Amino acid sequence: MPAKRVTLRSAALAFACTLGVGAVAPSATAASRRPPPTIVLFTHDAGDSDDFSGLKALRAKLRDGGHFDVLTYDVEAPAILRAAADAHHPEWTTTPITTDADRLALSKALGASFYAVITHTKSSDRPDIQLVDVLAPAHSWSVTGKKTGDAADALASDADQAVTQRSAPEPTPAPAPVTAAPPVAPAAPPAVVTPPVTVTPPVTPPVTIAPPVVVTPPVTVTPPVIVAPPVVVKPAPAPAVPVTANPPAVVTPAPAPPAVVTPAPAPPAVVTPAPAPPAVVTPAPAPPAVVTPAPAPPAVVTPAPAPPAVVTPAPAPPVAAAVVPDAKQQADQKQAADDAIQQQVAAVKPLLAKGDAALARGEVAMAISLYRQAVDGAPRAAQPRLALAQAYLQGGFRDKALDEAKRALQVSPDSVPIKEFLISMDAEESTSEGSVTLYTALIAKNPDDISAHLGLADAYWNDGSLDRAEAEYKAAEALEATTGGHRAVTQLARMYGAQSRYADALEMLAQLGATRYPMALSIIKNKGDALLTSLSTARDSFEAKKSSHEQFYDTAKKVAAEGQALADFVHAVTPPAAFKLSHLHRQLAANLIAQEASVLMTYIETSDADQGDKAASLEKSAQSEMLTANAGEQKNGLTAEGN
Repeated sequence: MPAKRVTLRSAALAFACTLGVGAVAPSATAASRRPPPTIVLFTHDAGDSDDFSGLKALRAKLRDGGHFDVLTYDVEAPAILRAAADAHHPEWTTTPITTDADRLALSKALGASFYAVITHTKSSDRPDIQLVDVLAPAHSWSVTGKKTGDAADALASDADQAVTQRSAPEPTPAPAPVTAAPPVAPAAPPAVVTPPVTVTPPVTPPVTIAPPVVVTPPVTVTPPVIVAPPVVVKPAPAPAVPVTANPPAVVTPAPAPPAVVTPAPAPPAVVTPAPAPPAVVTPAPAPPAVVTPAPAPPAVVTPAPAPPAVVTPAPAPPVAAAVVPDAKQQADQKQAADDAIQQQVAAVKPLLAKGDAALARGEVAMAISLYRQAVDGAPRAAQPRLALAQAYLQGGFRDKALDEAKRALQVSPDSVPIKEFLISMDAEESTSEGSVTLYTALIAKNPDDISAHLGLADAYWNDGSLDRAEAEYKAAEALEATTGGHRAVTQLARMYGAQSRYADALEMLAQLGATRYPMALSIIKNKGDALLTSLSTARDSFEAKKSSHEQFYDTAKKVAAEGQALADFVHAVTPPAAFKLSHLHRQLAANLIAQEASVLMTYIETSDADQGDKAASLEKSAQSEMLTANAGEQKNGLTAEGN
């Protein structure tokens, strides 16, 4: 599982302040609280890691006591990587920082007030600590031979003294009293008048107050100025013309042939012959027989198919021409909206004042009720919502505080106090919820904001949400395809390397061109250090009977597999000609780490002391190869690619 990243409060706060000026100031209560100073913790030896128990214990004590906002030096942390890039010191991400000058420069870049160097001792609960005031490097304090809790208190006391000295006004030199010479007797020789002596009251040695350090933010997210495009009013669609299926065709049949009229049949003629002697009577010729033809069957008329009905829709009503307000009209509209909001805020100021007073007295429920009334009176203003979020947080309702801050950000996306509040929530709770909320809002405002996608990805990585981090990095990568940038590809390569996804890392590295090898080397060095530290920590824990055989064996087995995978990755990377020799040392070191882990597995299974000694020897050899490689790389002036 990838190491947990530490969110830097002070650097993030400074970053938020560069995003714009917006609007509202925090409540009086929030402004009166002075945040604790930020301290950066370094280990004296470059090989020490975050797993060093003395460092972890000290960090926990400092955080729990509320003395400092603590950041541990970790080259994988996005905040440090960005600080290195912005300060033009890419070597901070590839070459371990071992000099006070580099520690001071990095601490300044991160906006820290102090840094401390912790030296590993045989008694891990009594580390040797050197505390340095970043704003006055000549001032430093040593803490030795104290347990972790006492050491943390001593560091806090020294830091408080330094902060107090910096905040105190410089003493105004007292006017120099002139010591007058005693009266001179007439016969005495001319008196020697002592020159005026300036009596300066004893003061503490002057503290050099450095100018405010401009903190380079980890991600400078400048929300783009959105110029409203001309409003294109699409013509309203013409009303749908009801088209009835072809109405029954009115068929005019072809004229029928003349109707044959059948007269009613004539009654049979009754012929009464005249009486006559028998004779051959020739009857009068009968009238022609009228033959009644059988009635013709009804004519079946098949009408010709009607032509398709041509439906001519009614002409659409004329579309009104789009009215695009000019810049002055837009400015006037915005000013009118701002004036309306300010009038609402002025109307609820008495409620805000009462809420601040209740919160100061510790009456959180009363303050929340008053702030809610203020929100109802000025729903489009950010200040009442921010005050309500702060009250929720003070009352322990973190989820409600976050929800209200989200709503405040929706009504005022550029409000610096709201962004500061969200980031401070992360610093106080060591989470990334505030940053996720902030960058999500920026992306909703401008989906093409590359820096916002990168910031959201970093926040997800810090929070351990690697799938979401990868998705945001890929979104930024797609946007950068049109700009030629490589920040997203660089972060993806680094994240894949940390996850031992070496095939994916190689695919990203192939896109970096000339910066490919420095980034690959950064992955190799960091992974090698992490594997060695994991083995050493697991062995110390096992020998101290703090872990079981099964736990030690599982760790050794995992490191053996990852060490071999790292060796294969090193082999797949082609170094520049000048670094072929140092690259071979890197590959040998990775193989030795894998061998050490395999030997430790045998040692755990058999309890053979010889196998334990062999594993220790392999570890020393791996460390030696890594140091040799590092010396060769520095000799050839290798620098690492930052963001």
